[in-house]
Amino acid sequence: MDRHGARVRETEYDGWGDKHGDDGYWVDLTDRTVVTDDTKPNVGTWYLLPEDFEGDLEADEVDQEAINAALERRRDYPVKSDLSLQSTGFGDRQRELSLQQQDRDTTLSEVVERHNIPEAIAPWLSKEAPTREQLVATCRAVNEHNDLSRQTEIADHIDWTRSTLATHLGKSDSLEKCITKSDGTYELTPVGKRAAEIKWKVVMEEMKWVISMAGSTPLESFAAFFEGPYHEEVKALEDTNPDGRTLRINWEDLDDYDPSLADDFLESPESLRKIASEGIRNVDDVDLLGATIRIYNLPEHRQYRVGKYRTRQLGKLLSVRGKVIDRDGVQPYAERAAFECHVCGSLVRIPQSYGDMLKPSSCPECDHGNPSFRFNRDQSVLVDLQKIVIVPPDSNLEEPPATIAFLKDDLCDMVGSSDLMTLNGIYETFDGQSEATVSTYIEALDLDITERTEIDTYGASEIQEFVIEELTEQITTVDSFAVQRADIVDAVAEQYSVRREEVENQIDALIEANEIGAEGSKLFDI
Repeated sequence: MDRHGARVRETEYDGWGDKHGDDGYWVDLTDRTVVTDDTKPNVGTWYLLPEDFEGDLEADEVDQEAINAALERRRDYPVKSDLSLQSTGFGDRQRELSLQQQDRDTTLSEVVERHNIPEAIAPWLSKEAPTREQLVATCRAVNEHNDLSRQTEIADHIDWTRSTLATHLGKSDSLEKCITKSDGTYELTPVGKRAAEIKWKVVMEEMKWVISMAGSTPLESFAAFFEGPYHEEVKALEDTNPDGRTLRINWEDLDDYDPSLADDFLESPESLRKIASEGIRNVDDVDLLGATIRIYNLPEHRQYRVGKYRTRQLGKLLSVRGKVIDRDGVQPYAERAAFECHVCGSLVRIPQSYGDMLKPSSCPECDHGNPSFRFNRDQSVLVDLQKIVIVPPDSNLEEPPATIAFLKDDLCDMVGSSDLMTLNGIYETFDGQSEATVSTYIEALDLDITERTEIDTYGASEIQEFVIEELTEQITTVDSFAVQRADIVDAVAEQYSVRREEVENQIDALIEANEIGAEGSKLFDI
């Protein structure tokens, strides 16, 4: 493709947000697509701006002919460069760029992007300096020594004890995704290799500048947010079950309080969720260890039709409206599986992804060449998981575009077949890809409550009939006067694709009206 006459983005320090944030669109010449959301061109990307077209074209008026004409016109004169090379004094000669050129609205997510920091280790930016330094030292030690077979050997090269090291090797926001063991020796994962390569002193110097401009760290900002406008919501969590504490945040509330923090959440949702949960611990008059953070009511530029998101949205927070066409039953899912070595009894914990269970190839503590392992359920982290498939709600295609989404914990069974709903989640890729065309899914963070009951397959009276029929059948089958309420709920929900919460509501209505026998709730073993 002839790109002579195109613009090229030469640095992230060009203040793109201030200069072009209100342009309405830009044209990515890599694939000649018009970009209308808040995505910025990557460094090195060839592009055009609205001012390059004649006639003040709107985004939907830009076609291939207009692009070619714009390129032809721009070839007639030299393109100015906004880049001015100056030393930062940070010692990073690959980036001799003045921080004075950096966008004054630089946020945590932009620092992460600028230095290519993997999402898994972005939380390191919010850790205390001694902890972060040892995490980096651990990765570099494993990178420099290719014969480390025991945790004690790694600990000899850093300032942590073996037990402290073992703790961080099992934490998802520390070293869990950085170091693995293969053929008896420790080695770095791609994430770990990047962690060892990053020039952390440069990164933290930039973070100091960002913090000085923002006035606080993301952790401090969340703590202040929870002590301010969301104090009542956080305080109410103390009265809930510790295993099911969930805090729903309206994105617009966060944006009103701290626009930079709200934008960071859109760009780096996984790391910001962890930071937000940790921020709850810092609220003075609340005694909580954290909560599951859910976010909803995303801005319009993050709302997509099913199948309309692209590669540049991977890892970002999206809002997708769709119709449920398929859903699996709720099953236990091991987020982190623990395996017990049959030889020495040591536990090995491995983070899992959707698909086949990942198992250890060797034991980190014993010298046995090929030990067998037993899955230890009690030491594993298990959650409820449900897979659903959604399509555009108004598509007339025989085979409309479909997206797989995964619901966890309290989101399970919140939607039924044919429901319309808005799903807020992270656009991700499956691990263990076998083809060049990558398979994707959405990790659901929230379902908009106002739309969970938008469509009901059956009315209240019909669901009550299903309950009575199932109750009668189970009492007859087991020859007992009482049955488990949960068994009735499961049976009706699975057989008729009705939400469990709706079945529960109708059981309560029947008990209150005393329409399931003279004994009322005694028919249930509750």
